[in-house]
Amino acid sequence: MKSLSLTLFAILCAIYTVNAQTPESFKYQTVVRTADGSVVSDQNVSFYLEVHMDGNTWYEETQDVQTNAYGLASFAVGEGDTEGNFDNIDWSIGTATLVVSVDVTGGTDYVEMGTSVLHSVPYALYAKEVENTDDADADPNNEIQSLSMSGSTLSISGGNSVEINTNDADADPNNEIQTLSLNGSTLSISGGNSVELPEADGASAEEEELAKAWVNVPILGNPNLAFHGFNVTTVSKVSTGVYVITLQPGLFGIATNPAVVCTVNNDLAPGFAIPTFSSAPSQVTVRTYDASGNLSDRGFSLIIHGK
Repeated sequence: MKSLSLTLFAILCAIYTVNAQTPESFKYQTVVRTADGSVVSDQNVSFYLEVHMDGNTWYEETQDVQTNAYGLASFAVGEGDTEGNFDNIDWSIGTATLVVSVDVTGGTDYVEMGTSVLHSVPYALYAKEVENTDDADADPNNEIQSLSMSGSTLSISGGNSVEINTNDADADPNNEIQTLSLNGSTLSISGGNSVELPEADGASAEEEELAKAWVNVPILGNPNLAFHGFNVTTVSKVSTGVYVITLQPGLFGIATNPAVVCTVNNDLAPGFAIPTFSSAPSQVTVRTYDASGNLSDRGFSLIIHGK
């Protein structure tokens, strides 16, 4: 059986309780690759998903998903074929993990690809008990709830809070990786804030195509620079804290003035990142600094949008 690798792109969950129940699902996106790194593109694949907590399997489901030209598969966990009940999961028990298996032929000969620790999603679902069921004022604005993080305390507005274990005794930088995701015109970083990207006057999101290119470089100081990207051909490290990202040729026109967002993505090594580029860039240079302003290797996420 040919072994495969599965790369997590983003898991993003939002709660909106405007005269509605909390969604009993969360979004999952992943890039499917073969063991040699080749993308499994434009192909129907089957997923087998399990939610584990406290040594027990709480939920199982299967999903049939069509990958796109870049091997990206997107679906909502909780909306697949199952005999279980997603809303019966007791997220308050402890740390939940998602075990993902896949059959790239679309059958049921599943190969286990890996396990991901679930963080924000189960806590957001656990907080649904604070939903406002009395809407006598008919004002939708006071029905919107938001999540906030203060230290290790995750809170939902007007409701409960939970303490998240921030002990990083394993010293594994891979479980500290953050990712950028784009939902419409909302750009978000996992475990952090979100911003609304501007839209040109008179242009729709389809005409402007906001997310033209992105890259996530998660390995601190690794000269091989393992990365995930879209419309990015190469990433190279020039010197300490200096990286050059080469984009697909012709991505931006001469009159383009693209917008760039760059964020250091490892909170155990605080610092900041500054991107530089010219009009109609074919390359972007990113310099990463430590908290004292000295050039220092940092993992980072970069996204570029524009015409």
